[in-house]
Amino acid sequence: MLKQIFMETTLNPGTSILIMKPKMTRSFYELTRGEDNIGTINFPKTFGTLAEVKLFEEAWSLKRMGFWRPFITVRLQNAAQDYLQVPFSGKFQGLLAFSAQNGESYELTQTGFWNPKWVWIKQKRALIEYDLKFGMKKYAEAIIREKDDLLPLLFMIGSYGLIMQGWDETAAATSVIA
Repeated sequence: MLKQIFMETTLNPGTSILIMKPKMTRSFYELTRGEDNIGTINFPKTFGTLAEVKLFEEAWSLKRMGFWRPFITVRLQNAAQDYLQVPFSGKFQGLLAFSAQNGESYELTQTGFWNPKWVWIKQKRALIEYDLKFGMKKYAEAIIREKDDLLPLLFMIGSYGLIMQGWDETAAATSVIA
């Protein structure tokens, strides 16, 4: 079973977290809960998929790997091996899915058609809901719907996965226009 490693556990139902991009020219995102800055997602290389994530005083690195079967590696910063590997789902509306060692399944999937939202689901229960905001600085808002031991980890992986998906969609649209 994935062990609880985050010291911070105040992600309670109803909590809203904003994912903000303060400068359009940098691949850097701030994670804020109300007035509190709770973390950052930084991509050190402009075109790289390696992200340095800080969340509640914990430092992580996430990286998209693989071509035929893409997945995200999740590891504590400076760790020698992965803490978790999360495969991209092959489902039409799904993005990420994995099972914990205790058999509990987690999936980041899209709901709705006209105003779609991305939701982390565990056994048909919504844990975190993402509302993507395509503004100049506001990228997304995540709302905690239910309590779970893996909420900080799910939030971190889901935020990274949605940013990666946004980059892929932008690249695809740019190539079609060109």
